[in-house]
Amino acid sequence: MVVRVRLETDDLPTRERMIDTAAEIWAQEKQQWTQFTVFMIGGEIRDFGAGAYGIAEFAPTGMRKFEVNDVPVRMLKIKAAIANQQELSEKK
Repeated sequence: MVVRVRLETDDLPTRERMIDTAAEIWAQEKQQWTQFTVFMIGGEIRDFGAGAYGIAEFAPTGMRKFEVNDVPVRMLKIKAAIANQQELSEKK
């Protein structure tokens, strides 16, 4: 089972908050699934287009793996740089 969660934060969610949130979701769902993955975004990351920022994988015994994926953050920086470049071009 895969669950996608958008954390309501102004800044990027901390590793601890993502781990705690994923564990809470798993605690509610663990009886129904043997494998369970929680994808998380938050802050300025508004959608899963560039992937999830936090990824938690669970097995029947609990969390097997947690990782922070920095690709969505890099995509935000690229989009901001492009927008800035376009703005500068329009002023010329």
